[in-house]
Amino acid sequence: MIQDWISSNLVIDYESSASNSYLVARDKEDDITFRNYQIEMITNNSISGLLPMDVRQKNDVIGLYYNVTSKITLSQFMSRKKLTRDEFIGLLTDILKILIGSRKYLLSDDCFVLHEDYIYINPSNREVSLIYLPADLMQDTVLNLKSFVIRVLVEKAVFDESSNDNFLQRILGFVRSDDFTITDLFSLLNQLREKNIKTSVINNKSEEREKITNEEKVQKKVTPSKIKKEEIKTQTHVNKYNHSIPIHIKNDENILKPISVKVGESKEVKQASTSKPISVAILVQILVIVTFFIGKGYLLNITGDAVSAYSGMGIVLFAVDFLVLRKIFDRYEGKRELTNASKRTITSDIKPLISNERIMELTKPNEENIISKQRDGHDTDFTASVKMSDYMAEEYNYKTPILGQTGMDETTVLCVNEVTAPSLSFSHDGIEEKIMITKSSFVIGRLHGQVDYVSNNNAVGKVHAEIISREDLYYVKDLNSRNGSFVNGEQIMPSKEKEIKSGDKITIANSDFVFIAPMD
Repeated sequence: MIQDWISSNLVIDYESSASNSYLVARDKEDDITFRNYQIEMITNNSISGLLPMDVRQKNDVIGLYYNVTSKITLSQFMSRKKLTRDEFIGLLTDILKILIGSRKYLLSDDCFVLHEDYIYINPSNREVSLIYLPADLMQDTVLNLKSFVIRVLVEKAVFDESSNDNFLQRILGFVRSDDFTITDLFSLLNQLREKNIKTSVINNKSEEREKITNEEKVQKKVTPSKIKKEEIKTQTHVNKYNHSIPIHIKNDENILKPISVKVGESKEVKQASTSKPISVAILVQILVIVTFFIGKGYLLNITGDAVSAYSGMGIVLFAVDFLVLRKIFDRYEGKRELTNASKRTITSDIKPLISNERIMELTKPNEENIISKQRDGHDTDFTASVKMSDYMAEEYNYKTPILGQTGMDETTVLCVNEVTAPSLSFSHDGIEEKIMITKSSFVIGRLHGQVDYVSNNNAVGKVHAEIISREDLYYVKDLNSRNGSFVNGEQIMPSKEKEIKSGDKITIANSDFVFIAPMD
């Protein structure tokens, strides 16, 4: 096995320079015969899928330096991610492509290190890189590949179970067969990938057809002739774009009853509300004038004095006119106050549930759509179906109290993890912040999905460093970063664990942290 051969014949070490991390392989007993023509082939050509390598000699000891900057091992990658069917097939296919493609450079299959601890992956683009040892290893490539595939499938990888086409069983059965070859396995993987592509295309077409069918059914169901008036009620309000927006609220037990919402009133509405009492007042004035002219002659005949007759007639009619007009306007004012009081009651009742501003937000049309529709000459009305349960949760926002805002007499209870978990403390813009280390393997970097703490510092690597908790002891390990990791100002070697204690200063690239161990 390749792992046993490495342990017996090589010393594996890790070193770093100003901006690179290296895996270094040195001859342990000085009895390995290196293939010089292969070394020249690798160093003089950029061979796809091979880790860049150069040969250095120190104290008569030859060392093979493999540049692993910004890469992580396959075992690290699999420990932090569930592999999908296509991801695993893609990884295995890429490995076989490297083996097959290297033959045109006169490289031998048996010199590749097929082990998850020595296969490297760029976490940002999933690019696979292999270590090539230009020496006489005397290894069985097919046996090493078999062992690698079986070990990864059975022991190392965690798979997403969404796929159910038994691809794992097919690969395992093929690898365990006696007539297994690298080329045949490569063909099988291509078949599985093509089958999945065809299945995906068929599923997409089926989903599209089903979606079109459902849309057609919905269009048939939702027609004006089939909508029952008692089930749907339409309410209209005017938004700031001066568009009349009907809001349809379905009447059922789980939804509040329709409410009348007024966002604004037009001038026509105000004129209609005030025109009735004015019309009555004008009519009263006409009646008073008509009565005066009819009655003045009758009074003149009775009194014989024109001044007394006209004065008395005017005073009586003025008094009657005043009383009638007062009665009319008092009645109108009473109705208006009653209406306003009812509106205020309704508004105060519904305000916690929905506000005019919320309706405006829910039904506000897109300005670009308005402009484009107006240019095309189309109607610019917008219809929104508003369900009370959709916004009630948003209107009732119960905020979590923030530490430090409680009363002076209250005791703030800290979370248990804040006391028992280790942490990294750092200062940001003059504010002390704390990163709680909640896992036994806690990774810091910039790559979402591959790290536990995402840094916004571009000097920090995509997957930069790891904090390890083991048996009440704590370690930091640099994951082949470009800018390195430091403990108390001293740079640590990549891929090597360095024990840390409470109060130690940890520097990730140029970001400083203070490690705080949990209280006993």
